[in-house]
Amino acid sequence: MGRDKASLPFGPETLLERVVRITSSVVEDVVLAAGASQTVPPGMRIVRDVRDGLGPLPALVGAASAAQADYLFLVACDTPLLQPALIRFLLDRAQGWDACVPVVGGMLMTTCAAYRTQAVKATGGPLLLAGDARLRALLAGLRTHYLNEPVLRQADPQLLSFTPCNTPAEYEHALAVAGLAVSEPPTPAV
Repeated sequence: MGRDKASLPFGPETLLERVVRITSSVVEDVVLAAGASQTVPPGMRIVRDVRDGLGPLPALVGAASAAQADYLFLVACDTPLLQPALIRFLLDRAQGWDACVPVVGGMLMTTCAAYRTQAVKATGGPLLLAGDARLRALLAGLRTHYLNEPVLRQADPQLLSFTPCNTPAEYEHALAVAGLAVSEPPTPAV
């Protein structure tokens, strides 16, 4: 995108603020896993990476270490059309499993999934110590329940929660779907 996606405007809030607000409407214990130098909204419980660019597994392990709930919901900041019903659905379907991961368009949605806190700590920590920071490596060591699109549509009929914001065109599409105008065009990557 050419700039920090978390700070992109999405109506009266940023992408990050919107995703935190939506998640907070369902999950009581919200822990924001942020990059070492990432700017975050005030008043958040934050776990920071030791350096930028480490990826989602260190963030997930850090959040699991700080979380108090049995299950946690991991979501990326660039999912502004996240549906509260999907969060509840994934957390409910995760019961009895170590992870509950959506599969959309044949892709694992590992950063919009539910994880058992203790399983993440027990499996993710050793992976990181061994130098493997891939969420797929974590899933290989967990009892994972995968949910396909027809099942996911029970909670999110249009699968809006999985609308990406990785490019300027995708960002503008998400704004349009939300009925919002582009208030500041993202700077394209050079």
